[in-house]
Order: sequence, then structure tokens, then C-alpha cells
Amino acid sequence: MRKVTASESLPHKGASTTVNAAVQAPFVVSRTCIKCREKKEISCFYANKKSKSGVSGVCKVCHLKAGSENYHSKHRGECSVVDCRGNAKVKGLCPAHYKRSQGYNKALMDSPIRKCNKDGLGFVDGGGYKRIRKPNHANAYGTGYVLEHRYVLSNILGRPLADHENAHHINGDRLDNRPENLELWSTSQPSGQRVEDKILWMKEFLDQYGYNVVPK
Repeated sequence: MRKVTASESLPHKGASTTVNAAVQAPFVVSRTCIKCREKKEISCFYANKKSKSGVSGVCKVCHLKAGSENYHSKHRGECSVVDCRGNAKVKGLCPAHYKRSQGYNKALMDSPIRKCNKDGLGFVDGGGYKRIRKPNHANAYGTGYVLEHRYVLSNILGRPLADHENAHHINGDRLDNRPENLELWSTSQPSGQRVEDKILWMKEFLDQYGYNVVPK
């Protein structure tokens, strides 16, 4: 029998040292999957360099099954609310109904989200408000869409709404944008707390809405 020299037993310089996981661990011919608990051949596992055995602890079948479950968890079908055809994303609810369930509009939790894009005039956003395309309106976003309730109220006032002004829905229905269901709200408040600052702010605020301050 010919003796194997040291130069023959070791790979020469520059040779590739990348080998299969099964070759790296020749004594490991099978292992148990940590998911299905079945003992399978080493070829049924993906290679994993970080593992001591050189292969993953989950078999290929369980690995593919987990990927499929993750996919379907993101595509759970339709919203659980009756007559709502939105795609369920969180807890069996579409994004709009999920926001309602978190306190945005719980009174309308059992009603479907009414889509308004069939007429080509707008759509209902994730917050439950209708947006219509009015790119030339002063209150429009960069996309050219404006919230319909702000658009309706601005037409009533004859001017665009200021940043601190809101169009409040009296009955709580965010899609009921009739003029009689909208009222003007303002979030403006004085920046200072001194009496002089508040009086100055009050005068400017009243003057903005056409009220004349008559001193005593």
C-alpha cells in the first residue's frame, strides 16, 4: 500500500475549501427536526454555517411550511366586518376598521367602509375620510387630493381653511360631508400666558373671523 504524503493529504494553496455541509460533518448522517420531531437524513436540511453540525435545525419541509404560513398571515382574506370587502391585515380587520376599533370611530365599527372611487371622484383613506381630487384647491395635498369635508366647509366659508382650522362632523360619521353636518373648529391657542399676550391673541383671533372688539 502506497503511503500518502503530507502534501497529498492537504489541499494545495489556492484550492477551494468550500464543501457541502454533509462533507464537513461526515459522521452526521441524520438528525431530528426541531419542528416536526422527525428523524431525517442530513440531505433533508439546509446548510447553516453557524450551526455546529453544519445544517439547519429545521428540515426543508417545515422551513417551506413556515414560509407559507407567514405569507398567508399577511393575506388573511376579507375583513371580518359584515359586507366589508377590505383585505384583513390586523386581527381579522382591514386597516380602516382596525383604526375604528382603536377609538377613531367605534360607533361605526359594525358598518362597512364605503368606497367612493367607483365614480372616479375620490376614495376613502385609512382614517375613514373621503378624499377627492382637486389639485388646484388651496387645501389640497401634494398628490392633488383634498379631504372632502374640508373642501365642502371651505366652499361654505368662501375661503380656504387655515392650518389650525378643522371641519368637525357633528354626528360623528366621517363620510357624512353634508354642509349641515359640518362645523368649524379651531385648535389655535395663545403661545404666552401673560394677560397682555392673551388679550393680543384674542383681538387677532376675533379680527380673523370678522368680529370688532370695542373697548370699554
